[in-house]
Amino acid sequence: MGEKTLIIDSRVGKCVHKLNEVGSLLWNHLEKNSEVDLCKILMNEYEVDELQASQDVSEFIQTLRKLSLLHE
Repeated sequence: MGEKTLIIDSRVGKCVHKLNEVGSLLWNHLEKNSEVDLCKILMNEYEVDELQASQDVSEFIQTLRKLSLLHE
């Protein structure tokens, strides 16, 4: 779907979560990278400073955890 990613959570009545371009980038790198690495990826792809990248990554991960889409 272009720059967007869909996550279909079949555990909750096939709930669909649509990620924007930034969320898609982070999602695609999530499995093999630490939060620090994700920040670096975000800073390299977009013109954001370290603080903004860190906040964005932290918020993204917290959201995934709240939705039970991320298991550690």
